[in-house]
Amino acid sequence: MQWWPDAAPERVVLLGVSALACGISSAYLGDNYKLFVPGLPFHIFETMSIFTLPITVLAVLSNITAVSRLLQAKRGLALKAATTPPPTSSAGKKVAATLLLVGSTLFTHSVGVGATPLPDPSFPTPKGIANQLFYLQRDPNTNTVIYQLNVNGAGKLNEDEPIRIFWIRYAEQGQRQDLDFIQRKFAYGVNAKKLAPEKYELKFFAYGKIRFYLMRSSTDKAFHVYTTVANQQMVLDRIFLRIEGGTFWVPNVKYVELTGWNPATREPVVRRFNV
Repeated sequence: MQWWPDAAPERVVLLGVSALACGISSAYLGDNYKLFVPGLPFHIFETMSIFTLPITVLAVLSNITAVSRLLQAKRGLALKAATTPPPTSSAGKKVAATLLLVGSTLFTHSVGVGATPLPDPSFPTPKGIANQLFYLQRDPNTNTVIYQLNVNGAGKLNEDEPIRIFWIRYAEQGQRQDLDFIQRKFAYGVNAKKLAPEKYELKFFAYGKIRFYLMRSSTDKAFHVYTTVANQQMVLDRIFLRIEGGTFWVPNVKYVELTGWNPATREPVVRRFNV
């Protein structure tokens, strides 16, 4: 529904009639005619109002129409997305790869199997970080995103924001750095929803189809992040995105890998996802 017609003639006629009526009124009432209401310190009408009031109405209705069109476009895009099958072509894979590089660092379909990975000497393992839950690494550099349990000096969990996220810039003298707004809200950030005391559901802002859970272990009494892949539960230690070639906007993403351990047996678990 539109609040104002698209066609320009109606607007031209409105402005023309208003200008004509303003001119005629000025000839009969005078250019400085003003109408006052007893008790008010200002006038409520003047000759020029015959021209300015229609312009004001035109401006308001035009903006309402613009907002209406934006909402219609949003509904149209949502309907198209709901009825269009996911891309399977190489172009679709490139789009998914771009999202992964910018920050989703997550998954399209699982093809991995449990295995013990060989350590990659080019990527450091973060050490000495108190309350570290897991970390994230990706090509083309060794800069690492740390996901840390957010507790105060007394060891009490911050229930409103249970996870603190920051960089270790290994490629830049190894200093720590907070995520910027874009990285926090659209890439590496997570949303924590409290399900029960000391239990949270975690979803990456960039990709929310796979659920992670922050819980306290019944064995070591420490907090860990759990997920289930291929019907196997694992405690998450690391997320890694392997990129080989391509460009910044269209990287050649080879795979995404989750590394952790089985909470029942403590055996290493690796799950790899191709793009």
